[in-house]
Amino acid sequence: MHVYSRNNYFTTPSVYSDMSYYDPEAEATGKYMVAFIESAGKVSPVFERKVREIFEDHMGTLEADSWYLNADVEKAFQEVLEEVGEKTMMEGGVESGKAIEWPDDVETVMDGFEIWNSFHEAAYRNSDLDFPAGKYTVEQLGDREVRVGITEGYNLSAEFAKGCSKGIVQDLSSEVNRTRLEDTDPNPDEQAAWVLEW
Repeated sequence: MHVYSRNNYFTTPSVYSDMSYYDPEAEATGKYMVAFIESAGKVSPVFERKVREIFEDHMGTLEADSWYLNADVEKAFQEVLEEVGEKTMMEGGVESGKAIEWPDDVETVMDGFEIWNSFHEAAYRNSDLDFPAGKYTVEQLGDREVRVGITEGYNLSAEFAKGCSKGIVQDLSSEVNRTRLEDTDPNPDEQAAWVLEW
């Protein structure tokens, strides 16, 4: 078993006990929210319209090159989840995962999972924390099996994260139709965890 540690996927549980992986005053890039809205359109036009309305209610006109308060992003994602349900939110996450623009040297699913946190970290600014909206935990269990989790500070919903992880697999693997996701017990530093096979 190999645990990826290059990008600080795992830290001691005590780090999370005081929610030091969440900063409501940090700013999140509009780039990924715009991408999420566009990916919602691949699920359904109704979903896209609903997501856009919710985001703009909380943050005004959404632009890819603008930055938005982390607390407002959290409220928007929570309302989207409440309005459209877990299944549709997960489908939006799948499309978002498939839409990630990987560097040229990312060729395999594990390559993608290894740098997933780097994208998440770069999506935020104006915080003393490296990960002001939590982070992903990734542990390789086999050639085509990983355990994925999200830490307590992650505020985009577990359903979105699950979908995103499935989208990464579908984007970087030829085994698209064999993707299986099963919930598992989270560690003390996680709010949710699941096992993904492909």
